[in-house]
Amino acid sequence: MTFFTNDTGAVSRSLQTYGEWAENELGFAKALMKGGATVVDVGAYIGTHTLSFAHFAGPEGQVIAIEPQDESFMLLKKNILENRLTNVHLEHAAAGVGGAFYANPLRIAAKKSFGSATVRDFGMPDSPASRESGEMISVRGLTIVSSAMRSGCT
Repeated sequence: MTFFTNDTGAVSRSLQTYGEWAENELGFAKALMKGGATVVDVGAYIGTHTLSFAHFAGPEGQVIAIEPQDESFMLLKKNILENRLTNVHLEHAAAGVGGAFYANPLRIAAKKSFGSATVRDFGMPDSPASRESGEMISVRGLTIVSSAMRSGCT
């Protein structure tokens, strides 16, 4: 699994130190999931959970991974391709009501916790979050239902 070099957050530190992230949480999810399941990973980040969900669901199942941040999405896509996962449908979007959202872009050259973005970091062009941050990027909004339909789920 590839992760951001300058990420100071728990995900990258755990991957680097232990070779895993959220093992207990994923074990719990696996106990609830059957082969052939459809799983939606909202805020998939770089794919730590997406990869596990794809294995749990098996070749007859699928994972819809939704990630709004450009840099995180590129790394998510790389991790999916490098692991040769064919049951993952990627959505470069923010889960919500549709339309557009706005977010602060990641600055991966800086040392920072990149997996710590929260819903409050996203807003409309004239929301408090956008006024405070200055530069914002537009992110496509996507409902979970529309994402499932696009990936072939009924």
